[in-house]
Amino acid sequence: MRNLQSEVLTRLVGSQLISLCRGDLLIDGEQNLDDLGPLELKLETGETLLLHLGPDGETIEFELSSVNSTELTVNGCTWIRIDLSKESNFGSLCGQKIVSIKAIYFGFDLGRDEVLAGLTFNFESESSLTYYNAGDFAKIYVNELPPVLPDPFYLKSVDVCIDIE
Repeated sequence: MRNLQSEVLTRLVGSQLISLCRGDLLIDGEQNLDDLGPLELKLETGETLLLHLGPDGETIEFELSSVNSTELTVNGCTWIRIDLSKESNFGSLCGQKIVSIKAIYFGFDLGRDEVLAGLTFNFESESSLTYYNAGDFAKIYVNELPPVLPDPFYLKSVDVCIDIE
């Protein structure tokens, strides 16, 4: 398994989610619903967790930042920020505390190393938010997980950090 930087994620547990935004290229002025782009989780601490697809087409990457513009820049590409906080399924997560985070690893039975393909954030209301690399496309799920993969592929969910209070 790849080094997860779990210390970055551990800092987020117990924090309240303030807002959610995703990035979109708005090709021809239309939102792309196949690839939902990078995802920002803005927290009450003033920190913003930015999640985005890795350059290999299988993984996700994440980093804490302090982004305050209308655009997101990831790997040299500029994305327009779309506020998800006003959408009912995403907006219901805002104002809630993150109580645990799970890593989703992708692998297959041919002995290949597992890679970090997603993260699931669990909230105090028992709701969840998952950011997932669906093979070069970013997918975001609320209260559901990515679909089960056919053999020999698999997804494995592993606790990264849990609020023990």
